[in-house]
Amino acid sequence: MTSAARCIQRATFDRDLSRTVDAVFKAEWSAIEPAFDGWRPPAIEAARMSLAKVAVHFARNGVTDAADLRQRLHVAMTTSHAALADIHAD
Repeated sequence: MTSAARCIQRATFDRDLSRTVDAVFKAEWSAIEPAFDGWRPPAIEAARMSLAKVAVHFARNGVTDAADLRQRLHVAMTTSHAALADIHAD
């Protein structure tokens, strides 16, 4: 299990919200993962951990709708990781 997965698993959410956060994390990571091609594994894991922490933060602050959570994650990651702006510029 990756650090990011443990971060989400350790968050104190009910079962439904845990599943939502996990599913949104996985979907958003799949969408942005190509931007990290060629990065060193520790940097990739740091980006995954960042995404997981942001997902947990939003969920703890009342963002429980999957579409809303995903949109917020997307905005947070694209503004904090310049490499992502290129893959979403099309």
